[in-house]
Amino acid sequence: MFDRFINELDRQVYADKKVIKEELENFNVMLKKNSLKDKSYEEIIEYLFKDVINEVNLFFEKYDFVPGMNITSKINDVIINFSIGYKDFTKKELLDINTMFDIASISKTPTAILIYQLIEEKLLNMNEKVKNILREYNNLSEDLYIRDLLSYRGKYLTNGRIDDAKDKKEALKLLKSVVQESESLNSYNYNDIVPILCGEIVKKISNSSLEQLLNKRVIKPLNIQNIAVNNQIDLEKLDITGSPNKDRGLCNDPKANILEGYPGSAGLFCSTNDIIVILENLLKGNLIKSNSDFYTRNPLKISRGIAGQSIVPTEIEQKGYYSNLSPIMSLGEDGSTRTIATSGKYVLNKQNYYVSEAIFTNACSSDPEIIKYYEKKNNNPEGSCYKYYENIDAYRVDIRKILPSNSMDNILFTLQKFNLRVSLLNACISFYEKNYKLDETINLKYRKR
Repeated sequence: MFDRFINELDRQVYADKKVIKEELENFNVMLKKNSLKDKSYEEIIEYLFKDVINEVNLFFEKYDFVPGMNITSKINDVIINFSIGYKDFTKKELLDINTMFDIASISKTPTAILIYQLIEEKLLNMNEKVKNILREYNNLSEDLYIRDLLSYRGKYLTNGRIDDAKDKKEALKLLKSVVQESESLNSYNYNDIVPILCGEIVKKISNSSLEQLLNKRVIKPLNIQNIAVNNQIDLEKLDITGSPNKDRGLCNDPKANILEGYPGSAGLFCSTNDIIVILENLLKGNLIKSNSDFYTRNPLKISRGIAGQSIVPTEIEQKGYYSNLSPIMSLGEDGSTRTIATSGKYVLNKQNYYVSEAIFTNACSSDPEIIKYYEKKNNNPEGSCYKYYENIDAYRVDIRKILPSNSMDNILFTLQKFNLRVSLLNACISFYEKNYKLDETINLKYRKR
């Protein structure tokens, strides 16, 4: 049976057969060594999850200024939730698995879904000129097409910084001054202007706000419970974290704040559980059919699109969003608030195993004095991470300067290996029990920091 799994995985992951075989042998030995046959399914899951918890503990030993973290792992209908730490250090309220985090650039993925839905409904054409739709954007080139936006082609400049505008009216005026360098259209340039332009296109075509469309086309159909829009939050009812402005219902991103809501690039708060619901349904084709633009198919190159930049490993080296044992058919996105979510699919024993991971930190909710201490410790000028915007009476924390982009890689890769092992466990059981089907939510004990 394991030889069969080795051959199946060889076509579905980036690792070579030797690495796959080694992983399956280790997994087999681990199961036998620990006499798991007499334990319940939940006890087995808790045992397998120990490696993830070890990586989480190492993370907090190194980055103890982060108040807390929520993790959700999903393998088909099996959901594992894990929370550690607090919503912030001031009130010392424990995180709940339903707590919504400021997901920053992960907000770009719903924007992508909405614009692709309009394309599938033939309300928008991939080869249409952007200027035909956004006629008031006088400086845009006649050679800029929808397809260019969807692949982040081109460098975009405005007459001033949108986040420095005195109010929303001035911010929109600056946005409409945008010009793209024509010679840059053949190059990839990840930025916030593209999804904001996509948001403007969606609003123009549908004659609705992004919030209304998101609710109608994504939130209600998927029965999503824990998602909220920047600047439209009922603080008495909703549980949010991950932003220095959370007590006022504002996100960390100043452009989203000056534009008052969800402009397409940032501005959403979401739980780990619910972002996984969105990604998994996107992967399954339940939200859009032409979802190949979101997949990372080539193991040696970078697959990038409006859903984000999904960097995949070269050879067996671990890079970006995926370990070398992750499914080739995967998609992912991360946020500057140090949030990350991925989803992929294995086929084992002729059954689909949809595996998803979400790891959200609320590092941007850290105390300003703690951040200043770590700025000094990391040789950053004091105040470089924490900036006050008088125009919106809000703060922005550039946590990236003290919490590196690869800081959660070991947790993510260990979580992805855990998901593979649970998929293998379920495939082994179903190999002998043909009618086997598991539907279980496991909430591991909340842990204080």
